[in-house]
Amino acid sequence: MEEDVFLFPSGMAANYAVHRMLTTLFPNRKTVQLDFPYVDVLKLQENFGAGAHFLPFTDDSDFEKLRELIKAEPLAGIFAEMPSNPLLRCVDLRRVTEMLFLEERDVPIIVDDTVATAVNVDAFLIADLVTTSLTKAFSGVGDLMAGSVILNGDSPYHDDFAAFLKVHHDNELWRGDAVALEANSRDFVERVKTMSRNGVALYEFLAEHPAVESVFYSIEDPSGIYGHLQRTDGGHGCLLSFVLKDRSKAPVVYDAMEFCKGPSLGTNFTLVCPYTLLAHYDELDWAEKCGVDRTLIRVSCGLEPAELILERMKRALEKAQ
Repeated sequence: MEEDVFLFPSGMAANYAVHRMLTTLFPNRKTVQLDFPYVDVLKLQENFGAGAHFLPFTDDSDFEKLRELIKAEPLAGIFAEMPSNPLLRCVDLRRVTEMLFLEERDVPIIVDDTVATAVNVDAFLIADLVTTSLTKAFSGVGDLMAGSVILNGDSPYHDDFAAFLKVHHDNELWRGDAVALEANSRDFVERVKTMSRNGVALYEFLAEHPAVESVFYSIEDPSGIYGHLQRTDGGHGCLLSFVLKDRSKAPVVYDAMEFCKGPSLGTNFTLVCPYTLLAHYDELDWAEKCGVDRTLIRVSCGLEPAELILERMKRALEKAQ
């Protein structure tokens, strides 16, 4: 329903609106962040409201920690990215909902589907509301910022959430950006499908490359939750990350990449960045403890022919051998 869609001037503005809503409706309660998220998503929860519990999910033991949190205290909300950025992992939210049911606890689940996009997954199969950075693939051009909050009409929290946002939706998308966003998004579905195909092609290339130690992509999902949420004709998205066997070669490989360089994703052109160095320069040791290597290189596949992306990546990786 269109009345359940709320637009904001950025993805983080949308996230902040949700956090403000949760901490107002459920005062003095902490939130929970599952898996390693985009940097500001966690900082927002830690620095505003009552704070946050962060479970990096470097292994499945965090499920038991989550169970103990659910039993021990009331929570304002559980946040997860599907998949996460930059590790492209997927916490099995089916297990989370089962925990809440068994412990007889009611906690809203907030899913960010920016990386996968609504073309590839239906997060509403589990989420009470979904946040999206429309700056990314929905626009594709990279010439504006926007974000959205969409409520699940079947959620038990729907009426309270809708009432709050209708009153406090005071950070609206500028009309000029709205006009440009509508024009940019007309081929959204077709673009996402092309970028997803390119993402799979690059994943398969990197997974077999002798200079690459690890590749992170949503196609590697042992939990099966991505497949559960994946639409019948959905793909795996444009975003992936990788780490070289010889970490010392990361700078020269990155410099040799014949792609645009920048921290966004979902653009119509392939975009690469040394993600950890950009987002966590002052906390590199902490990031590595959470499984995010400081030399990790993140790639957002664009609309170029797959063979062009692979050839350029091949030339760059020659610097690592």
